[in-house]
Amino acid sequence: MARKMELKFDKYWGETNLVMSIGAVLDPRFKMILPKFCFPTLYPISSDSEKNLRYLRNALTDLYLEYCKEDKDALTRNESSEVSSPDANFFNEQRETPKGINDYESFIRESGGIIEPIKSELKST
Repeated sequence: MARKMELKFDKYWGETNLVMSIGAVLDPRFKMILPKFCFPTLYPISSDSEKNLRYLRNALTDLYLEYCKEDKDALTRNESSEVSSPDANFFNEQRETPKGINDYESFIRESGGIIEPIKSELKST
């Protein structure tokens, strides 16, 4: 039974690890430096660390290529459609605010506001 639990843990942690790693890379403070620093600790075997860094880099490349394709497709659709398309009023429509956003805003207010960003050494001069 412990082996089954370990396999499930490894499976779900692997998926979560990729999502958190992508988030860290997209944070301008960390970029690829944080995964390069953390992966050797998470994956003590050197080949596993390198394999997961390659997996992360490939996932980021795929994500970027998909973004480029979507952007190109959207540009093509906009050039071929008129302003009166159903998407034209997307930003003008009144929509209900998702409940999660309100919960998050309440959490921020209750915790004392927004966390101050770390000041760069460049700004201290």
